Amino acid sequence: MPYHSRGINVAGDGPFESFLNTFSVFSYIMYAFAIVVTLPTLRSTMREKASLTWTCVVAFVVVAVEFLVIMLASYWIFGNLGPENIIDGLKYRRDQFPGWWATVNPWNNGSPTLFADALGWGLTLHLLCSDAIYVPVTVVATEALLPRSWVARRSVSIAVRVFVALVRLMVAAQVQ
Repeated sequence: MPYHSRGINVAGDGPFESFLNTFSVFSYIMYAFAIVVTLPTLRSTMREKASLTWTCVVAFVVVAVEFLVIMLASYWIFGNLGPENIIDGLKYRRDQFPGWWATVNPWNNGSPTLFADALGWGLTLHLLCSDAIYVPVTVVATEALLPRSWVARRSVSIAVRVFVALVRLMVAAQVQ
């Protein structure tokens, strides 16, 4: 590997930008805890309702260990100059681009490996499956904010669903 860096990346935009970048972590934490909304429904379907707390603790520990392994492996492989998306780093044929590691977007050079393609398809499948949970929960939560007399009307129910779909489309179109 021609260049590898560990420790703090001093070539950043400054302390204020680093401070703002920490909020991306908070957004991910909020995404992870969004599942808490489904706990009452999950508890009502369980045979032993008291075991839900222990099950949640075990699930969060498993996920935390998985994330820790992913973070440490990524840091070990890429250092602090790695791609924002690990899948972008899984490319070959970079030798065709001399000095690829010194370019502005070094992770855009090369061709994705079969493993990267498989991870990309797996991630897409995961997002499609998780949407089947998050979208209805979002619609129910949005409808809960409205007066019951409004939600009883079919037109309002349709409008809420269209609104959620449009907001998701707007966010997806704006994210780079």
